[in-house]
Amino acid sequence: MTLACITNEMTDIRSCTTKNAHLVSCNGWAYRWNDSRGREEATGEECRGCTPRESKRGMLCWNCWESAEEALSGHELLRQRLAGVDRAVQRDNAGVRSQTVGYVPIPSVKLMFDELDSYLRSMTSSAELWVANKQGAVDAVRFGRAYAAGVRSHPTEEKAHRIDRARCTECRQMCLVWNPVARFGDEVRITCGNPECSLSIGQTSFELLDAQTA
Repeated sequence: MTLACITNEMTDIRSCTTKNAHLVSCNGWAYRWNDSRGREEATGEECRGCTPRESKRGMLCWNCWESAEEALSGHELLRQRLAGVDRAVQRDNAGVRSQTVGYVPIPSVKLMFDELDSYLRSMTSSAELWVANKQGAVDAVRFGRAYAAGVRSHPTEEKAHRIDRARCTECRQMCLVWNPVARFGDEVRITCGNPECSLSIGQTSFELLDAQTA
């Protein structure tokens, strides 16, 4: 008998379903579990597919399995890169000071790894055997999602990003892009996102221009 991905038995996360594939009982509307009322309720949105994805590895569909595999192979490296760090990302609060709390807050990085470790406790052997039983499969799904959320919240590598409040000196458009170094010894490059503009300068030149226009 074909089993559905374990997410279809988990009420607190979205079930893995096949897009545009509907159950015979589908009335065309999407439903979501309301934990406080202990029942599924209509969301007012059209159903985009409610046929559960089949489990392909243990009790997980391919997407969930690949997510768990990625987390298993990457969480130790993430731990090494964030060693000794309380919070990898400092959110911009526009200069507003946060209120003083009456307790010592636990660093978000520690909380993240505590959560990851809590899911790993049920893995006593191989990953394949881990996801072959219900508790292990549930923990594997949560582990994969917690890892992905942690990577998003605590980036350890700089990525190309748009430079705010800076105008291109050539085309005068505000679409400059900061391109970090790809290899040791390389230089940061600032390029223009306008396809009709060929601006490409180094960080030092950009900072000099920025100081002159400030």
